[in-house]
Amino acid sequence: MSKVAGVVVVNVRQIPAEGLSLAGTVVFPAVYDLPTAGPLHYRIHLTPQAGDAIYAAGHVTGALRLECIRCLQPFSCEAGGPIHAYFTPTATNDAGRALPEDEVDVYPVTDNSIVLDDAMMGGLYLSTPTYPLCDAACAGLCAQCGVALHHGPCEDHGAFEAVPAAAMSLPNH
Repeated sequence: MSKVAGVVVVNVRQIPAEGLSLAGTVVFPAVYDLPTAGPLHYRIHLTPQAGDAIYAAGHVTGALRLECIRCLQPFSCEAGGPIHAYFTPTATNDAGRALPEDEVDVYPVTDNSIVLDDAMMGGLYLSTPTYPLCDAACAGLCAQCGVALHHGPCEDHGAFEAVPAAAMSLPNH
């Protein structure tokens, strides 16, 4: 196994028949559009499959740097998600038919190596809140002047009543 510039690569020839368990910490480069706020921690078990394929199952966790949809302030939150990926030299199933992209996460085996980056980032993408909030009770911004209402009503618009947080609640995922 090697780590090069935040990339986790495994040579498939180093995976024994009983599988290989990996655990570690990695910092991904900024090429991914998911803003991490530090290193990611992962645990992955790689299991050889028929036809030189590899099944990867595990979990990834880390802090994300997001922007609150109500007050637009940046905040960090912990996120974690599952890793389920299938690495194969050819993108077909056991019956020989091509796998639809939405059926399973399929990644290539290239030069006897698998790159776990996209599978790990996929686990984080799935756990990222659809409507990120810095706090469930975030009051948002003053509708007239745009001041954050974290510490009470806007002083310049005292007569104006802010929209209650309950009215701004959004559906969960």
